[in-house]
Amino acid sequence: MCFKKELALFLRDNDMIKFGNFKLSSGNVSNFYLDMRMLYGYPQQFYKITQRLLKMIINKTGLGNFDCITAIPTSGLIITSALALESMKPLIYVRNYKKKYGMSKQIEGKMSKNVRTVIIDDVMTTGESIEKCIKMLRKNSIIVTDIYIIVNRNSKPNKFIESEKICIHEVIHVDEIFKFLNIRK
Repeated sequence: MCFKKELALFLRDNDMIKFGNFKLSSGNVSNFYLDMRMLYGYPQQFYKITQRLLKMIINKTGLGNFDCITAIPTSGLIITSALALESMKPLIYVRNYKKKYGMSKQIEGKMSKNVRTVIIDDVMTTGESIEKCIKMLRKNSIIVTDIYIIVNRNSKPNKFIESEKICIHEVIHVDEIFKFLNIRK
């Protein structure tokens, strides 16, 4: 069985794709929800997806073509941590808001100017959270080379990401999941 079909069946069989009326982080309303945070409770499948992402990064970007990995908190942070360990690349993450205590940082992790990074997230819907992340990284002289996501549920491209010519790589698109499950959106 192909990896994508196996992933679609896994999501369905483990109740990680839910149907109903859901408000998404983008503010949009959807008749389905992908609860990818549940993935981390299934170490074998989590490992398979981590290895799939790592292979994609190696083949599409190349480990020598970026300096660190950036996570989109919060659910993207777990998969990015695993990828940082597997690739032996430093991890940084961009908070939604600057901390009001401690060091008052918005970007966490060891970083310096002009480093190149790839961004990792679990699900992309509109790309707004990734867009905000790119803008914050840019303000700190960090260069985004590529974006890697597990599930792309986006039906139209994010104009900012498209204008920046940053490649988005996905493990699977939601349309493929529905096709494998014989479900109409």
